[in-house]
Amino acid sequence: MRPQKSAFLLLACGLVWCSWAVGQTEPKLEHFDPNQADRSLEPCEDFYKFACSKWFKGNPMPADQVYWGTDSGLKLWNERVLQEELVKAARPSHNRSAVQRKIGDFWAACMDEKGIDAAGTRDLASELRRVDALADKRELTEIVAHLHMTLPGDSH
Repeated sequence: MRPQKSAFLLLACGLVWCSWAVGQTEPKLEHFDPNQADRSLEPCEDFYKFACSKWFKGNPMPADQVYWGTDSGLKLWNERVLQEELVKAARPSHNRSAVQRKIGDFWAACMDEKGIDAAGTRDLASELRRVDALADKRELTEIVAHLHMTLPGDSH
């Protein structure tokens, strides 16, 4: 994961935790129900089937998902909570903390599809010209090293 994404995720999670720490209520989360175990199966023969087959029968995979398991609800819940906090942090307000303002501004910038589309590859034009000017694939090493040293977010 790139450093910017990792830092952004940590900041977002910190914001969510801080919001709950100051008294906001935590959203409801579905949890594993032991009654979902298929008691007609022997757990020592195939514990996965024992624990999950009943759940899978009652929870077919939604068409918009590529994976669906007993933990999918937690993943979707987590994504929803983080998105709600990011959207809230992006709303201009004099009550936002400095951290909320930074996170909110970063989120708003990332969600500005019109601005991103309008900018196109403008900021990368000179680097793309360097790649286009390659005469031999042996020059690729030099360009990759240059990109690692000059582009923001890459570790040196």
